[in-house]
Amino acid sequence: MISRACERVANEGGGMGRSGRGLDAGVDRNLRRRGLPRPAARRHPCDVPAQAPLRRLSPVDAPILRSELRRSGLYSAVHFPPTRPLPPMRIVLPLVILLALPLSAAAQNLLISEIMQNPRDVNDSAGEWFEVFNPTTAAIDLEGWTIRDDDSDSHVITASVVVPAGGFAVLCRNADPTTNGGLTCDYEYASFQLANGADEVILEDPSGTEVDRVAYDGGSLWPDPSGASMVFNGQPTDDNNDPAFWVEALERQATYTGAGTDLGSPGSAGSLQSALPVELTAFEATLHEGTVRLSWTTASELNNAGFEVQHSVDNMTFAPLGFVEGHGTTTLRQHYDYPVSGLPPGRHVFRLKQVDYDGTFAYSPTVEVTLDLAGTFHLSEAYPNPFNPSTRFTVTVPTRQHVVVAVYSLLGRRVRVLFDGVLEAQVPQTITFEAGDLPSGVYLYRATGTSFSATRPVTLLK
Repeated sequence: MISRACERVANEGGGMGRSGRGLDAGVDRNLRRRGLPRPAARRHPCDVPAQAPLRRLSPVDAPILRSELRRSGLYSAVHFPPTRPLPPMRIVLPLVILLALPLSAAAQNLLISEIMQNPRDVNDSAGEWFEVFNPTTAAIDLEGWTIRDDDSDSHVITASVVVPAGGFAVLCRNADPTTNGGLTCDYEYASFQLANGADEVILEDPSGTEVDRVAYDGGSLWPDPSGASMVFNGQPTDDNNDPAFWVEALERQATYTGAGTDLGSPGSAGSLQSALPVELTAFEATLHEGTVRLSWTTASELNNAGFEVQHSVDNMTFAPLGFVEGHGTTTLRQHYDYPVSGLPPGRHVFRLKQVDYDGTFAYSPTVEVTLDLAGTFHLSEAYPNPFNPSTRFTVTVPTRQHVVVAVYSLLGRRVRVLFDGVLEAQVPQTITFEAGDLPSGVYLYRATGTSFSATRPVTLLK
């Protein structure tokens, strides 16, 4: 319908060609008179490909296009002929147009947050990737979603790719870390490339609805790095298709491995993006006589308003339980406790929503317990800590049960399983963490049994 309206503007409103460039010229003249630049990454409703089929304007279309142009501030550039009364039977058509409009940034449930279109360490075919961020409170599975551009590149995601609430996923042209420049990918796609010049990255959900779009221009207004990613450094409510919110990566974050030189933060917030303003060093849940005790420790805090404690039974949908005030800005270690009682038997998952004074927030890793066994457990501090290349700690459980002990990066990615088996009651199990092949950094080791889950930090210094 927008196309029909644009043709009517072309035929009756001042000589605009089939591609809508006459309107562009008028807009450019208006912007030049006002001393304003025209954003290159924006598309006007009348900017359609020359080969797109066009039909004549109906009496319904003119007021709709006029309304959209008035909302975008471009109405004064277009002349509209008078319209005739609407036929009653077609009054529902404006609703169809409104439903087809792109989602605003505030309404998006997933956004593209980092793009590596021109790696230096490896060829483009081996090292291209992009990152998506989930700003919502529920996990999003990308299976059935489509990655495409405005040309012919298109790929349907055929496997489960869960983007956790407040977390990231990295989609790569090549998922092999030994040949892709040293990054861990959540999914490998095909039939989709990232041009080094202008190109688009478009996400569509399984219904075909466009959820997010980033159209970079190859250097006119957008960054155009070589050997570094383009990084979105705005808030989730900002327009991530605005080049003002994109910068060139300046550091190689720990999510890259190996001795490469490409810069970026695949799968993490990175130093240039909005990050958790609190350094959370421990978060654990313990069960005693039917009451869950949540405890966590921070090494430092910056503008920390506090923590909303959230609960879930399926690790997908979380509900708030209460709020614990933070300590604002401090470099001193702080400890917090929050008891939860009255829970029914079964699985219970908890996380923290850390809230800044300006309303920005981020989520902690999850911990969980199962209310069907009584007793206590113990996960010791690692020694030595910091360490290189190995450290040890112990796990003690109150009853015989299956326990998994794994190591995670600060981004929540599992990098090592240290133990997966049955532990006997009250018999300390010594666990050794060998990290000779891992880069320096802070890691989290987590022990999870049928009645507990606990996490502690450990620092590898090489």
